[in-house]
Order: sequence, then structure tokens, then C-alpha cells
Amino acid sequence: MSQRIEDGGPVHPIPYGHDRNSGITLRDYLAAQVVGAVIASFDKHMPNAASIENFAVHSYRIADAMLSARQRGAQTGGEAHE
Repeated sequence: MSQRIEDGGPVHPIPYGHDRNSGITLRDYLAAQVVGAVIASFDKHMPNAASIENFAVHSYRIADAMLSARQRGAQTGGEAHE
């Protein structure tokens, strides 16, 4: 059985909706922001397909780290600390 990934819930939840999958998750949103920043940093040359796959994987790793830091901050009542 696979472990459930904490995704932060929907970015724009529907107040009266009961479907947890009612929109993009915070995890997906954060990963998309990372990808956007990486792509914006490209000069004129796009990387090959293998590099693009790596960007996607690393974007979710960064999003997961951001969600983890967010959760630690909630548990301590403020900012996350190492």
C-alpha cells in the first residue's frame, strides 16, 4: 500500500463542495510555481526531455519541502525552524 502524500488540500476550495478533489492541490500549485521559475530562467535553449522530467520530479520535491515547512510552522505556532 502506498503512503498518502500530504498535498495541502485544494488551493481554491469550494465552500459547499464535499469533493476533496475539487481543484488543484496546494502541492500541485507550488510545483507549478517552481517549474515556472525554472523555465523563466532558461536563456534561449530549452533542455532535453530527460532534463525536463528531472525538473518536474525536483519541482514536486521542492513543493513537498515547502509543505513540510508549512506544517512544522503550524505545529510550533509560528515559523518553521530546523
